[in-house]
Amino acid sequence: MMTSADQNVDGEMLCIQRTMGSREENDPGYAFLNRSRSERDPFIENDHIPQRINFSESFIFNGGLLELIQDLADKYQGGEI
Repeated sequence: MMTSADQNVDGEMLCIQRTMGSREENDPGYAFLNRSRSERDPFIENDHIPQRINFSESFIFNGGLLELIQDLADKYQGGEI
């Protein structure tokens, strides 16, 4: 797995990891990690697991996710949201 360096984005420590296959289609993709926010295990005290979300490559590039992210970024920079 390839991982980017952690980047401070508006106070959140984020990184991107290249994945070899998603669970649904065995399609390679990317995992987005937020190391500033933890998922907690109710059974393990003081457990720290970064929040993580995975997207398949086909969903990012062919399913419209990249366009949605760009549209939201443009609106954020333009003060619309």
